[in-house]
Amino acid sequence: MPLILAVMSSAAPAAGSPWRGAAELWAYGTWAEVRDEAPINPGNRIAQIPETRYVADLRAELRGDFDRVHLYLAPRWVGEQQHLAGRDDQGESHLRLRQGFVRVDDGANSWLIGRERLTWGPANFRSPSNPYYFDPGRVDPLASTHGIDLARMTHATGDWRLTGAYVRGTREVPSAGPSRRSALLKLDHQGEAHLVSGIVMWPGASDDWAQRTPFLGAFGQHVVDDAWLLYWELGSGAPSGELALSDPPRRRASASRQNVVLVGGSYTRLDGHVVYLEYLHDEGGFDDDERRRYRQLANSAADRLDRGDGGGAQTLGVLLGAAPRLLGRHYLWAGWQSNPQVTRHLWRAELTVNLDDGSARTLLYGEKSLADTLSGFAGLTWHSGSDDTDFGMLTRAQLSLGIKWFAF
Repeated sequence: MPLILAVMSSAAPAAGSPWRGAAELWAYGTWAEVRDEAPINPGNRIAQIPETRYVADLRAELRGDFDRVHLYLAPRWVGEQQHLAGRDDQGESHLRLRQGFVRVDDGANSWLIGRERLTWGPANFRSPSNPYYFDPGRVDPLASTHGIDLARMTHATGDWRLTGAYVRGTREVPSAGPSRRSALLKLDHQGEAHLVSGIVMWPGASDDWAQRTPFLGAFGQHVVDDAWLLYWELGSGAPSGELALSDPPRRRASASRQNVVLVGGSYTRLDGHVVYLEYLHDEGGFDDDERRRYRQLANSAADRLDRGDGGGAQTLGVLLGAAPRLLGRHYLWAGWQSNPQVTRHLWRAELTVNLDDGSARTLLYGEKSLADTLSGFAGLTWHSGSDDTDFGMLTRAQLSLGIKWFAF
């Protein structure tokens, strides 16, 4: 039976001490039902998705506040054991820094250097306006999002805020693409009932920014009343690479600009429950012809692999590894969560639908306090759709059960 055990602790600072510390330990296991008959992953030989995983995940943080100078460190150690059918169990461990920076606040100005999680925008499913965190991890209740290496300065005046940053690397954020340098400008306007932001990012080294395609993004949110919040996000840029559906398929550089748009809203009920609905259009996904071609190449490569042709495995690896970050172009995401202020019990339900092929992902998550420092939770993810669809091609289901123990 999968088990997730979380131990959280927080060290209260001594009287007058500028230091605060906290730590949490997750020890958990997960079970996944792999769809190993899928053409893209026959016998689970390509994706090699573990059927069971046992993980020890230690997350800590240390803060130091010295007048205008603020220090923050958030290391993370992960030890993992995996089991795949027909293979010996594999184990590994690593220590990484989730965030770690020095920030200096001086009136209207703020300077920061180090590793910071630079997320923004109101969307949950994806964040099109962010060139680094397209998937900010907001739909995964167990996610831990790492930061990027940068130096930034923010200046605030009245309702306006301007941020400039130089990004040294993005190696801890897989969805950010290659670990490369970039420059960023972000302008925000905060009103009583709205927030609007514009973003410009130039990828690449400083000596070739003029030859690179800049990323352009924007987002906005508007408070209609106490119950309704409307929002939108958009992004436009050239990906670092794309999948060429030739025979054999290959990864090629791309200079074409692709646009992503998300519109959504949330409604807060009188009982504090929040309902979300978002629609996303991504030009980087497959259209109907490309989706059919992708399936044809996968079926052909799977047949070659069954006949003992090693080239079939190589082709499937390219098709899986170089595929767009979202296979479709049209997605609908709906979410419903309990009142976040009621901590004795929390629950959320989510549905993501690929409107192009009809496949879907359903997430059910619940957490309930069992004692003052103890709570239990369960999470179930179910994928529907045939074995050649976006959500149906790799796994059918994943289950997590666990306990959290809080100590202060």
